[in-house]
Amino acid sequence: APSGAEILVHRDYNFYNSDIAPHIAEQVVDLANITGSKKILKVYGVGDHGGGPTRRDIEKLIEMNSWKIFPTFKFGTFREYFEAIKPMRDTFPLVNDEVNFICDGCYTTQTTIKAGNRNSERLLNESEIIGTFSKLYAGFNYSTKSFERGWIKTLFNQFHDILPGSGVTATREYASGEYQKVAGVAAANRKTAFRVLADKINTDALVSDNLNDGEFFNPESTADTAGAGFFQSGGAGGKTRIFHLFNTAATERHELCEITVWDYEGDYGHINIKDSAGNPCNFQIVEHGNWYWGHQYSKILVEATVPAFGYETIVLSENLNYTFTPRYVYEMRTQHEEHFILENSKVKVTISPDTGAVCSIIDKKTNTELVDSSRIGASFRVIDEAVRKQITGWQDSMSAWFTGRYKNIETLNENVEIYPSKSGALRNAFTIEKKFRNSSVNIEISLDKDSPIVNFKVNCNWREFGSNEKIPVLGFYLPLAYSTDDYLCDVPAGTAVRKSFNLDIPANSFVCAKNEGSSALSVISKTKYGFRCHDNSIAFCLIRSATNPDLTPEIGNHFIEFGVAVSDSKAKNNELIETSYDYNHSILSFVGKKHTGTLPANNAFMKKTSGDVIISAVKMTENGNSAAIRFYEANGISDNVEFEFASPVKSAHFADITEKKTLDSAVTIENNKIKFTAAPYALSTLIVEI
Repeated sequence: APSGAEILVHRDYNFYNSDIAPHIAEQVVDLANITGSKKILKVYGVGDHGGGPTRRDIEKLIEMNSWKIFPTFKFGTFREYFEAIKPMRDTFPLVNDEVNFICDGCYTTQTTIKAGNRNSERLLNESEIIGTFSKLYAGFNYSTKSFERGWIKTLFNQFHDILPGSGVTATREYASGEYQKVAGVAAANRKTAFRVLADKINTDALVSDNLNDGEFFNPESTADTAGAGFFQSGGAGGKTRIFHLFNTAATERHELCEITVWDYEGDYGHINIKDSAGNPCNFQIVEHGNWYWGHQYSKILVEATVPAFGYETIVLSENLNYTFTPRYVYEMRTQHEEHFILENSKVKVTISPDTGAVCSIIDKKTNTELVDSSRIGASFRVIDEAVRKQITGWQDSMSAWFTGRYKNIETLNENVEIYPSKSGALRNAFTIEKKFRNSSVNIEISLDKDSPIVNFKVNCNWREFGSNEKIPVLGFYLPLAYSTDDYLCDVPAGTAVRKSFNLDIPANSFVCAKNEGSSALSVISKTKYGFRCHDNSIAFCLIRSATNPDLTPEIGNHFIEFGVAVSDSKAKNNELIETSYDYNHSILSFVGKKHTGTLPANNAFMKKTSGDVIISAVKMTENGNSAAIRFYEANGISDNVEFEFASPVKSAHFADITEKKTLDSAVTIENNKIKFTAAPYALSTLIVEI
């Protein structure tokens, strides 16, 4: 591993689905010479789905033990074998890199499965974080068993023919139901933890006691019953509303947060929003819903600063001191040349009016063009994969497991409709509509104020069937305006640099095309894992109509979201990982009420005040007494780290992955702070009692 940790590994020499027959002895003499050990491990059994030794296998081994010139067979355990060869470990070859990728189709096949896994991990992560701090600071009933059920279902679906999308139709349907159960467990815990926290937050001073009846609480409002089907419920109604914004990241974030206002009795044209200190917040109404099960709603973007692992409180009210600005008809009677440009303080994005492709992304800090417009630009493509490929012995099978060569590529750059769908000071967007073959796609390309990320929301009605002639694929293609052979991918608890490769490779959430110049581009995914990094480009596979073993894995509507992010080419690994985390975990909102409480209106329960470690999880320990903080070092340095909590720390110690105490690392406690040194690339667990 990059950390220097080693494990002794055995790779079976007759594949993993092996029966017992005389051929299993063919390599024994050769392996004994290679390893220097006369003990060779043979793993056998029926099937790769939980099968094991049969009576026939056992009887054959007993019989072969009576053969004169043949190896002696002994029934044993993995532990016995590794103990036997451990003295010779220094003579074995060292693999100091990733092992080869295999089954590249599995990084994308069955879109709903990939989205279900990512959504389950995201919800459980957020729910554990909010639940932990709600337990420690507000008395929330944190149910370890409840989270255990959610994680068991999520991990069960990571079985090797479910998460890869290489299961039959019934597997996909069953797994989709399990993901809904995970969402129910996680969302219910998250919402309840929020409510318990909100009940402890002192909001009394944020809303005046001199409001007229109905200004803050309107007993006749239907808002309190609204919100079924939304994460955020309605609240108490009235013209003045309180919202709490929660940040599940380890660092403070200044960005756009979305709130939903139900059945508002005031005039949206006259509202204002203030933070907990009374400062006005910039906001933009981005959606109105005139009829949702008898309720009206508006989604509002609010620019706010939210503390690390904490919350900010904002107040929406009707502003009676407003200035009316009239509009004149003649302003609408001037015709202009149409330009499709998104621009903020950091990037400028140009969409081609002819093709709908993003033909330019400029980093305004360095004035660097990052997209190669000579190859159309960043665009969507329909690809026909060949069904016959070398790895399957040129048979037209296993399309879910393996991609075929691209035998036809059709760029979706003709007959596109483009129109502005959002316009304001905080978010601007263009929507592109396109029909192709039997399908259609609606793509919203947006850019937020001060954000380095160009966001793509794809709504595709996919009606393309795979066959024994082709496997249809919907993909996104990002040609780079710079040359690179190094692509940084995030992997579990770290990153890996991979070379240009004309097959799909996996990444947890992003790939960054490294650049020797000043700026670089990354593609960040919310639901997918498959990237093709080749010929100075990043291709991103969105939908794949494999046919084996599931005949119709993709037919239907798919909602896919991803971003193209501009970064400094010298950005550290942790910076790229944190950008991806923030993109995947939006600031959450919850409706509050006016009351006194023991918690302030703005609060950070825990924050990283020094060091660059990545905090990947915060949860209550299995015994329920303390917080377990899981983190890793991603830059390859010895990192001096400090965490600060909202109250004094009673005890802190390092533990192994099972939360058992270890003595190999020292932790210094200074009132509400803890300090320690994180080893390069190490994954660690810290147990903290406040």
